[in-house]
Amino acid sequence: MAQVSCSSSTVTGHHAVRPASAFYRLINQVEVWSERHRARRALAEMSDAMLKDIGLSRGDATYEWEKPFWRS
Repeated sequence: MAQVSCSSSTVTGHHAVRPASAFYRLINQVEVWSERHRARRALAEMSDAMLKDIGLSRGDATYEWEKPFWRS
């Protein structure tokens, strides 16, 4: 199969392969942190009954939402 090189990617057939860049990894990491923060905030707002429905105790939820956004 023919391979064509472009300035930012290499195209083989129908698929473009781009080298991973630090900028895109940073953007992805910020998105991960943002989603983690949103999910933990949602846990903090749940009632005890809602937490029980998803199999968590108030202590489990407290432990999770008190973590800093960068910790998984």
